[in-house]
Amino acid sequence: MNLVITCEHGGNHIPKIFEPYLRIPSEILNSHLGYDLGALDFSKLLYQYLKPNFNLFYLTNEQTRLLIDYNRSLNHPHLFSKYSKSLPPEHKKILLDNYHDFRTKVMNYVKKSIDSHHQVIHLSIHSFTPIWKGKERKTEIGILFDPKKNEELQLALIFRKNIPFLCHFNLPYRGISDGHTQSLRNLFSKKYLGIEIEINQKFIRKSYFPKEFKENLIESILKSLKIYHSQENKNENV
Repeated sequence: MNLVITCEHGGNHIPKIFEPYLRIPSEILNSHLGYDLGALDFSKLLYQYLKPNFNLFYLTNEQTRLLIDYNRSLNHPHLFSKYSKSLPPEHKKILLDNYHDFRTKVMNYVKKSIDSHHQVIHLSIHSFTPIWKGKERKTEIGILFDPKKNEELQLALIFRKNIPFLCHFNLPYRGISDGHTQSLRNLFSKKYLGIEIEINQKFIRKSYFPKEFKENLIESILKSLKIYHSQENKNENV
């Protein structure tokens, strides 16, 4: 079993080449609209915990999603934000080249793993704002997956059983909505499991999730993956 960890909305960095063309208010850039607060830091620590236990590929994006959204398909209307959709063509090409580079690296690793007869579990790490349209979101950890894929359902059930927070399936977003994991499901119908882990930003303290919270959640993810891996090995030997 091989693992992939990605963080598509890790940062809110704007490369200098784009600065003259953008007018993004700082309060927007530094909010959940600009990036997924705490997701990058969490994904880095998750990688450190998991790499001694699994074959692991790790890739993050620290550029603001308001330039180009790495979690959207090329035909998605919000691939470019309202701030970047009017960028000059040559600058859009730079963004698209970077987007393709990110997606291709992940795709190639998944393909290589599957061609070598390994199952791939992809954990895409995100966070979400606790208040949406004036209403509090009760979900603490969202586990997003395709419920029609039995392997993803089984892994999601193990996560929910072991994660010591209020977990909801396919909330606050649908697991089969346009996204990086869904695009890979379409390419690799077998041996690929795509799970998005969405963390409620209510736990954030000064732009980061507290150390104890991160370690608690990460240890439960590690435990869940080991349980799933053990069950799969038993099934193969039956």
